[in-house]
Amino acid sequence: MDDGFVHHVRATHRLLDACVALSPEQLEIAVPGTYGSILATARHLVGGDSLYLFWLTGDRAHAIKPDGMDFGGLRDAIERNGRAWSAFGRQRDASVGIRLAQVLDHGTDHRSQMHRSHDARHRTARHHGLYAEQFPNLIGKRGRGRRQSP
Repeated sequence: MDDGFVHHVRATHRLLDACVALSPEQLEIAVPGTYGSILATARHLVGGDSLYLFWLTGDRAHAIKPDGMDFGGLRDAIERNGRAWSAFGRQRDASVGIRLAQVLDHGTDHRSQMHRSHDARHRTARHHGLYAEQFPNLIGKRGRGRRQSP
């Protein structure tokens, strides 16, 4: 289970880092079927992650208020969460397994929505090229979701 949370935190961290380069207009992109704008979804993703930790541990330090947080604050929060997930994973029992799976699914779902929102904006103008330029580590030239070997 720890590998799942390492991936969850690392993937969220990389996406937040990539979003720093986006313009304010790009951060407000939202497409039908997603949570909301890229920025709102990022705040929801990290806020939800923190809320799951609060529910499972009872530690109020995880009860953050992500509204108004910038990407640096969101990144700091997900890094703290990563350490907390690792510690929590060592002491959990099977009764919380469904909630832990929900945390991972929640992160995957909203990261994909952020990708779709950004991609939809640029599909008509330059198809996939701009997306690949701005997110080179997230989309390789060989296709969606694949990274090129160095």
